[in-house]
Amino acid sequence: MRIGWDFLHVSPEKTGTFFHLVRWLQAVSDHPGGHEHKLYANDRFLSAASGPPGGFALETMGPEWGRSLQLARERFFRKHGARICGECDLLVTLWYPSFFCRGPVLDILLDAIPFLHPGMMGGVKDRVRNFIRGRGARRATGWLCTTETTARALSGECGFDRTKIFVAGIPLPAPQNDAAASPPPALPEGVRTPFAFYCADRSPRKNHARLVRAWRQAFPANEWQLVLAGRPVGKYLRDTKRAIADGVRAGAVCDVGEVDGATRDALYRACDFAVYPSLYEGFGMPVLEAVAAGKSVLVHRGTACEEVGGEAVLACDCTDEDALAAGLKTLAAAGALRQRHAHARPGVLARFSGEAVAEQILRAAEAAKELR
Repeated sequence: MRIGWDFLHVSPEKTGTFFHLVRWLQAVSDHPGGHEHKLYANDRFLSAASGPPGGFALETMGPEWGRSLQLARERFFRKHGARICGECDLLVTLWYPSFFCRGPVLDILLDAIPFLHPGMMGGVKDRVRNFIRGRGARRATGWLCTTETTARALSGECGFDRTKIFVAGIPLPAPQNDAAASPPPALPEGVRTPFAFYCADRSPRKNHARLVRAWRQAFPANEWQLVLAGRPVGKYLRDTKRAIADGVRAGAVCDVGEVDGATRDALYRACDFAVYPSLYEGFGMPVLEAVAAGKSVLVHRGTACEEVGGEAVLACDCTDEDALAAGLKTLAAAGALRQRHAHARPGVLARFSGEAVAEQILRAAEAAKELR
């Protein structure tokens, strides 16, 4: 089968979405399953991704990236859509197919937020974009998401046909050959042991304010430290900023801000356990990264994070500060629980190997091709 990958409008910003998609492309490149693959992408995405994956044919739209990219993408498909549909038996595209693409489309829906919470980002521009995403997504032949949790949300709450929804996880990145040779970076200034680590941007759904208040309730004598890393997300930060600042002043929290990958990995290795109390995720890669680093993780019950972590995480109701504080104290004190999590880790990580994920993606593509 000839599979086209429409990444023309994928952002070159190295967010979770960017890394998820690059890892998918790499997994499929390593395990092509006898199919031919062609990547349609913009130059800036390709530059950020260090070029196309091996074995992929390539067509670029050009260097444009920005506010008008969706319109540029529609112009591209209006001009080349018929040819592309002739080149591909199936087009895999992110969020929504082009209105000018009439071939079979497998639509990547990394999470259900635009459908469950269309006004979450607040602005008119975001609501319009999410409305277009929703209309476009429903025109697809089938849908590909990263967890059964998202599949259930798309089906049960958004009305998508469950028989047309396929699930493929996100692979952990392969270890770098030179990682063992290079000395680990020093931990950021102010970090002290014992500590728990939370790596996430500061958007409201990441639940920082409740976490900090629950942390101070759980450890009033500051015998443990909470280390936070991640980028700010602008205007949505008032309550989060206040809670973090209060925690820092009280000596309960160390806020190290945005960190590079090496420092993040060093913090995962050095922490006693990790926390990821986000209220909604499409997947939750930081949970998998913490498990791979050998750490137990506290997550919000019923989310994709609990699904991804499986038996290697502790789940609680992270909307309840008392329950969150109790979960934090449990992980801090329960060596036997963390040992039980350690036994579960190999099985969790095996589900997200590059080969396992590539097989899931390619099976979904083959099944989607048969839907029309």
